[in-house]
Amino acid sequence: MKVVVAELCEAVSPCDFEVVLSTMPLELQGTDFVPLSPPHVRLRLRREGRKIAVEAAVRARMLSPCARCLADSITDLNLAATDLWPLCGMSDETADFLVSPFMEDAGRVVNLAEYGLALLVEHLPVRVLCSGDCRGLCPTCGLNRNERDCACGQGEIDPRLAVLGRLLQDKGGVRDGATEKKNI
Repeated sequence: MKVVVAELCEAVSPCDFEVVLSTMPLELQGTDFVPLSPPHVRLRLRREGRKIAVEAAVRARMLSPCARCLADSITDLNLAATDLWPLCGMSDETADFLVSPFMEDAGRVVNLAEYGLALLVEHLPVRVLCSGDCRGLCPTCGLNRNERDCACGQGEIDPRLAVLGRLLQDKGGVRDGATEKKNI
């Protein structure tokens, strides 16, 4: 859906739009987000002096993998956003804004679907978890530790932390001759 900027700048009353976005998967920092239904964007545009005030509401239900266990996870987005577009009149701010990815035809047309998509991507979570207490995958065997426990790594200590492990075994002192336990 596209709107001519000149019509927005001449409008006396607010203009309401409902935009249905594509169900194409989105990728953000290596994570794929697949819409389970078409994302909806509601926009209210009204002129405020030399700017267009934007009130947006975005609703989307996205499927993506959990960052810890890779199981499918559903993210529901219901967000509200406000913005000001400096479109009515020329200024340095207007010139910068006209190069926005949702401005077309040399700044004469606003692509509302592209604006809605930009809002959606801006508000996608960077890291998705299936639950707050997700235990993830075992780094040794790859078993999903949310489903059952594995025997990997039981009692193994990282070689870099072996000295600390000896401290725990000695209950507070190292007895290898390098340090003396002192009673104070």
